[in-house]
Amino acid sequence: MSAPKDPRRPLRPREIRLLGLHPGRPEDPIQCSILVASLDSIPPPQYEALSYTWGLPTSTETITLEGFRMPVLENLHAALKYLRYQPSRDTGSRLGMQGVSVEKNKSGDGVEIQDPPLLMHETRGQTRIVWADAICINQGDILERESQVRFMGDAYQKCSRGIVWL
Repeated sequence: MSAPKDPRRPLRPREIRLLGLHPGRPEDPIQCSILVASLDSIPPPQYEALSYTWGLPTSTETITLEGFRMPVLENLHAALKYLRYQPSRDTGSRLGMQGVSVEKNKSGDGVEIQDPPLLMHETRGQTRIVWADAICINQGDILERESQVRFMGDAYQKCSRGIVWL
């Protein structure tokens, strides 16, 4: 049996790919699916745009995109791992807490602001829809990349929420 092929089909004008980030526990591999949406659709597609630093091109991790094993830069992998929602059967619920959780990050030189626990409960088991340029734009296809870069401003402007990962 042959290995699955890259599921990203060619895009039409003003279409973008969106990443369906499937729920998982921190130790689970990252599983994703691809959705295609038009920037001109009414109502507009509901997604979150992820802005992040690419990091070193030699440091990669692997995600699974509809069965296709895809290398991504380490910083994007860390963002996706952190941003995915928890599985619906996860027993680590913190239901009694309210507000935003602020904790020291692992290196101790800053803080991490997490989704409010109430939101964390409501989103359990949900697929998070994200636009992340390194995956949603086929970086190996120069013509697509040039075309999609023209729409990046629209992709950020039309998102329902922007996420910055530093």
